Amino acid sequence: WATSMTITMYRVYLFMFLNYALQLTILYMFAQEEQVMDKFSGQMFLCNFGADIQHCPDAPNCIGPGGTNYQNASRMYSFRSWMLRNFALDSLRQIFPEKAGLAENSMDPGEYGFGRYLVGLVCVF
Repeated sequence: WATSMTITMYRVYLFMFLNYALQLTILYMFAQEEQVMDKFSGQMFLCNFGADIQHCPDAPNCIGPGGTNYQNASRMYSFRSWMLRNFALDSLRQIFPEKAGLAENSMDPGEYGFGRYLVGLVCVF
């Protein structure tokens, strides 16, 4: 083989492997985005949930991870309590599908909320 052909061959393989690496990286990022964003109703940062509750329900950041509006602080729970309340409501819906409307009207799982933004900043540092 001529030297120019050998160099061209190595360049082609180099660019092919770079292309594979780039495509795998993009696919990994898509998969990671699906794992994170779908679990939290399309909102990435859980630390910001309920941070500006004093301006709710009319402020732009008043939607919690459950998709409902923060009406007041009494509907805001810790993550563990909120998940447990959602589990109980979902279980009742699945066990008694004919009474799903009654369960939704009777149980309010509330929303997960951080509450005090300053506490979160202190915990980070």
